[in-house]
Amino acid sequence: MYIMRCLIIFALFNVNCLCGEDFLTPVVEDAESDENFYHDNRVYSVIYKSVNKYYCSIGVDDEYLLIYGTKKWTFPAQDVNLTLSYPTETTRASPDHYEDYIITGFRVNLFIDSVESRGYISSGGLLEESISLSFVSSNISAMGYQFWLYGIPKSVRQYQNLQTNFIRMCVSK
Repeated sequence: MYIMRCLIIFALFNVNCLCGEDFLTPVVEDAESDENFYHDNRVYSVIYKSVNKYYCSIGVDDEYLLIYGTKKWTFPAQDVNLTLSYPTETTRASPDHYEDYIITGFRVNLFIDSVESRGYISSGGLLEESISLSFVSSNISAMGYQFWLYGIPKSVRQYQNLQTNFIRMCVSK
């Protein structure tokens, strides 16, 4: 009997509420305003076809985030070679900044309007003081990236152990 009451209540609810005119015909208001609430600070979007993720790390405890960077572009369709380097020319001018750290890992998210890209370590690598990464994409018109680079101070005792215990991973030859 209880199940029958539930079915009757459900049927009445379905007919009266879900099939009523208010449910089938939404209220839409079209209003225009001369006032610009956002002061022309519009955010424009770009649709990327794929996100390619590149990652290499030796998994060291207490590593520091040395740098984080992000940027995006749109342009006429072309072949693109994106190069991300650490240290940059500006940080090389202040050698204390980069000579005290050894690179232990990186992560790059590459957003492109194509399905294929290739990534290379063009110089340096993990357990070194510098790294240069190149990403090649063909016939694209939009690109963006996020870049994280991790390292540990050379003064950390763990660094000496890494030099002897790990095979050099992700190093360009």
